[in-house]
Amino acid sequence: MYTDGMTAVKLAVENVRMLGNTTQHTKFVVFTDSLSTAETFISGRANSRPALFAETCDLLNEVKGNIILVWLRSNIGVEGNEKADRLANIGAK
Repeated sequence: MYTDGMTAVKLAVENVRMLGNTTQHTKFVVFTDSLSTAETFISGRANSRPALFAETCDLLNEVKGNIILVWLRSNIGVEGNEKADRLANIGAK
């Protein structure tokens, strides 16, 4: 999940960087449900996929403004989500 989370954050940062050329906004928020991704940014170093982390940090340095990274608890274990996942799996068969 770490690679997926970091890749999603990188894509979000790329989009914010492009927005910086077309908007007056200078504050942005990126949400992730990947705790390991959030912890990587808190520690400032990556034990897994360090090149991906470095690329994302380089993009962050190119952003005109501030980005806040917010970790959200994933939907795992949430009964409504679990039921929807079960129904989706049944429908996919």
